[in-house]
Amino acid sequence: MKRRTIGMLSILCAVFIVVLANFLSAQDVLPEKEREEFIKEYSPIADEALKAYNEEDFKEFYKNFAKRRFARSEVIFRSTWIKGYEKGYGKLLSKELDLKGCSFNMVSPFLYYKAKFEKNDKAEIKVIFVEEGDTYKIFHVRFDPHTEGGKLPHRIFQGAKKLGE
Repeated sequence: MKRRTIGMLSILCAVFIVVLANFLSAQDVLPEKEREEFIKEYSPIADEALKAYNEEDFKEFYKNFAKRRFARSEVIFRSTWIKGYEKGYGKLLSKELDLKGCSFNMVSPFLYYKAKFEKNDKAEIKVIFVEEGDTYKIFHVRFDPHTEGGKLPHRIFQGAKKLGE
C-alpha cells in the first residue's frame, strides 16, 4: 500500500511539472508588432557588443549588460571572450538575424544570428536579454557551432515561442 502511494505521488508530481513547464513557456510572449519593435530597438545594442568583441574592448562590450550580470570585469572578458571564444572562433566577419531562431518571451528574449567567424564559417550567436527597469539589457552573449535549424541539444529556452511559429 505504501509503495503504491509513493508511486502515485511520483506520477502526480511529474504531471504537475510538465503542466507547469508548458504553462510558463506559453505565456508572456511579445505580439508580432512588438517583436519587430524589439528587433529594431535591441539589435543595434547586440551589434555594439559584437563590435566591441572584435575590438577587444571590454568596457564597450559590457556597456549594455544588465547590472545583475556580475561578471563584467576585464579579467573575465579576456579569459572568456579573448582566450576562449576568440581562440576557437576568431573575429566576427558577418552575421545575419534569423527570425525563426529568435525567442520573444518577455522574461528573457534573445536574438539569434547565423554568423561567420575567421575560424568558423558556420556558427550561431545568441544575444540574451533580461528586463531591467523599463527596458531590456544584455544578460549573456553566446557563440555556438551552427547546426541545421539552429537546434542544439543544449539549446536554452527551447520551449519559448519563436517568430514564425
